[in-house]
Amino acid sequence: MRLLAVPIVGIVLAAAGLGSWILAGGEEATQASPALTVGVDANPSGNTATVLGAIDDCREVSTGQTFEIDIFITDVTDLLAWVVPVVYDPRVLNVTGCDAAQFLAADPDSQVFQDCDPLPGVDGLYGVQAADTAEPTPEHSGSGVLARLTLQAVGPGLSALSLPALPGRGPTLKDVEAQSLGDADQDGFFDGPIAHAQIAVGRGCPPDRDNDGWADEVDNCLDVYNPAQVDTDGDGSGDACDDDDDNDTIVDGIDNCALVSNPDQTDSDGDGLGDACDPNPPDAPAPSPTATGTPTPTPTLTPPSPSVVWRLSCYLGPTQATSDALAGVAGDVLAAYRLRPGQGFDRWFLGSPDISTMTTLEPYDALFVLMSTDATWDQEPADTPPPSAELVFGWNGVCYTGTSKDTPVATAGMVSQFAVIYSLAPDDQMWRRFIPGRPEVSTLDRLDSFTAVLMLVTEENGLTWVFEP
Repeated sequence: MRLLAVPIVGIVLAAAGLGSWILAGGEEATQASPALTVGVDANPSGNTATVLGAIDDCREVSTGQTFEIDIFITDVTDLLAWVVPVVYDPRVLNVTGCDAAQFLAADPDSQVFQDCDPLPGVDGLYGVQAADTAEPTPEHSGSGVLARLTLQAVGPGLSALSLPALPGRGPTLKDVEAQSLGDADQDGFFDGPIAHAQIAVGRGCPPDRDNDGWADEVDNCLDVYNPAQVDTDGDGSGDACDDDDDNDTIVDGIDNCALVSNPDQTDSDGDGLGDACDPNPPDAPAPSPTATGTPTPTPTLTPPSPSVVWRLSCYLGPTQATSDALAGVAGDVLAAYRLRPGQGFDRWFLGSPDISTMTTLEPYDALFVLMSTDATWDQEPADTPPPSAELVFGWNGVCYTGTSKDTPVATAGMVSQFAVIYSLAPDDQMWRRFIPGRPEVSTLDRLDSFTAVLMLVTEENGLTWVFEP
């Protein structure tokens, strides 16, 4: 399965004749659509390409059963192209069919280009996208079904069907003017309401008292609707019901950096924005690197020129401002993303401090880096690498700091607590994956020291990944 920023999203762009908008750009105009919603309907009964029936956030099926689910959209105006990732538990579900020519193909004058990941989808992440290439472009407004997926229940359990924000994968919506739809913070991702769903195989659907698509047993805000499940400080209480999102003991209403921990509340320029989240605090001292004698390899970011490609890399240096950490390659890095415990992203854009939220890098952060040219990222080594990592339920970006090991050995003892691990190969932009108990579809055979990976944790209380011995 390919996970490419420009080739995956760019296929849609080239076919639609829209020129070059890239997922990390974040600079284009945003069309306000307050009612615009994207989501998963677990039971498509009553849906057509342009009509939606009742939306079901959970469905009970039997092991071995084949069934359909819909990716839907509501109240959109002038939709031209879209990209959506679907995440599921591969131990419970496989994707066996895909039809993305639904909503866009409803107009007889449309010419729909659709692209689905190869079938069967067995690795827990399935990409779907479509665009209308007709000239002139028909008007695609209203509500309906973007894509219909066929799934097979391969094992008992409860699997979420979620549409998370993933670099290179979306969700991203574009209109006929190549403007982002539902992207209020201009980070390249649709951030309007997203309705997630669940499939219960061989068991009943669990209660969901706030009806946000997350069962009470895993919902981080039981009584507050928060389908995104953002938890900035990783304390298990979602931002929607947490009055201190960064866990610095200063409540959000008076915190001058509500999403960055700064208990001292220092504001050097008196602009109401604390230094910890202010790109340009006057006379703020630059952080001093604290090198140690621990030998650490220098990461090399060398994409095949002149392609614009993603890298999943470990940051090995000391705590310092992102702009300082990237200073040596700032002209080659278009954007950098860091996955927060609450499943959202902190981001940094070249030359755009007003929309950059990742103001500081910490030692051994796992980063998505969008490169424009070949570059070597020289880093001052930080302190001794940590022997373990604390992970939360859901997606985690992890810098593996153990010694090089076969992946089954490196993950021994916790195979029942996670669904899949991904690593992005630098040579061919292909995702390597490891699924516990599935050697026939696993391609990530070995984890080398300082490899950045994505891990989907299914243990609701999280887990501790011990790298050594």
